[in-house]
Amino acid sequence: SFCILSATQDTMKLLVVLGLVAAAAAIEDSYLNVESFKGFQVFRVSPQTEDDRNYIKVLERRPYYDFWSEVRKDSATVDIMTPPEYIHQLETDLEVRGISYEVMIPDVDAVIQ
Repeated sequence: SFCILSATQDTMKLLVVLGLVAAAAAIEDSYLNVESFKGFQVFRVSPQTEDDRNYIKVLERRPYYDFWSEVRKDSATVDIMTPPEYIHQLETDLEVRGISYEVMIPDVDAVIQ
């Protein structure tokens, strides 16, 4: 009886996780399905420590950021495309953590036109 209950709880947890993943994917797909990238910026972020890289991995889970490069132990920089309404949020998050960055592309739409 305990094994069956435990298996049922594990199955329910798995279903909840899969549901959240599907919802996040749907949000990301709908968010990045835009007619224009006007005002979108690409930030080049320079993590220096393992804590910096771990925090950037947390940011990677947010559906409104589009990571153009992977966060890896040996990577010197990570490129993140950000919609206009989240630019200030990203800047603030990085500054509070002391993670250096620069704006690599100030307007993605201007580059792709």
